Amino acid sequence: MIKEKIQSDISWEEWLIDEDRKIANSDRRYRYHNRSYDAMGEKLVSQESITKYIPIEEIISETSGFLESITQLHLHNAIKKLNSKQRLIIEMVFWQGYTQQETAKILHCSQANVSKVLKRAITQLIKEYI
Repeated sequence: MIKEKIQSDISWEEWLIDEDRKIANSDRRYRYHNRSYDAMGEKLVSQESITKYIPIEEIISETSGFLESITQLHLHNAIKKLNSKQRLIIEMVFWQGYTQQETAKILHCSQANVSKVLKRAITQLIKEYI
């Protein structure tokens, strides 16, 4: 039945070209989607390797110069009024350049928790500084 339909509608050569095109398109879509997943996996592995091998003590010692580097006395005093967790997250995100997700992995908490602490710290700084 398929053979009869092929013979009646299109030539054998046209059918082969059409099938070849379909296979090539299917292969291209497969590579595109797998490349996307591979890239995502590589990103996750690289993020994991960043956060997996950095001890928290090292991060705290690296960020200890943060408060001393602030030259504006009013801002310095406002940051000193933050609790230690708020100060650490502010330092990691804004001074060290970690993302909220990386900070969460390093501190062994959720990204939502880092975001909440960061928002409260910024709100408190605005009230104190302005």
